[in-house]
Amino acid sequence: MAKERLQFILVQDRVKLTPDEMDAMRDELIGVLSKYIDVDSQKIEMDVKREDDMTALVANFPLKGSK
Repeated sequence: MAKERLQFILVQDRVKLTPDEMDAMRDELIGVLSKYIDVDSQKIEMDVKREDDMTALVANFPLKGSK
């Protein structure tokens, strides 16, 4: 768990996102998705991953159903 957290912090640093910016992005994504689908905001997972020379935002937004 500590190794994963350190990797996340290092990748966050590379893409220049602060924890506050990540939280703001999460909140905005919840707002947009909530217009169309019922999102379980308590179970959302977001991560920035780096593989080879590519960095990606990986997000898991569990759905309760459509609106």
